[in-house]
Amino acid sequence: MGRDSRRFRTQVISALSTELSPAFSCYIFKAGFSARNIYFQNMKKAFIVIVAILGCVIAAQAKDRVLPGKQIPAQISSFVKKHFRGDKISVVTEDKEWLSSEYKAMLSSGTTIEFDDKFEWTEVDCIRDRVPTSIVPAEIADYIAKHFQGKFPVKIDRDKRKWEVEIDNGTELTFDTSFRLIEIDN
Repeated sequence: MGRDSRRFRTQVISALSTELSPAFSCYIFKAGFSARNIYFQNMKKAFIVIVAILGCVIAAQAKDRVLPGKQIPAQISSFVKKHFRGDKISVVTEDKEWLSSEYKAMLSSGTTIEFDDKFEWTEVDCIRDRVPTSIVPAEIADYIAKHFQGKFPVKIDRDKRKWEVEIDNGTELTFDTSFRLIEIDN
């Protein structure tokens, strides 16, 4: 232990002993609390505070933004024109996340369509109307026609692992990527 660190330790212990009872300062000395330990504890707290502040700043930057008509991505416009003839886009919002963006289009009929950062649709919610048959995979449409005669999908959601479909009677069907039924939720 160097001469300077020994002197600093002595100063810290003497300062603590004047502020605290002699028995407690003796405990500090015997327990091996040193200025270095106190320094590292304070640095640890400072690091946690800095990380928390950075997290808040990053979260504040991730927000929704309404896209003006001229900034609506062409892929979204063409998707709506192809699958929702006669319906018009009312609003498109961009939800910027840390490394990606998600888009949500609301049509004049009330239908909402969500897109990922590659402009692939991830969810179509027609509320009470029928989801266009051009969006619903044939295997899912056949299952609904066979087991729920006269019913139709009003919402469809897909991701890398599964497809979820809600039909007009409120039943939710979950299929895997091979279109095998996994779950039925009434």
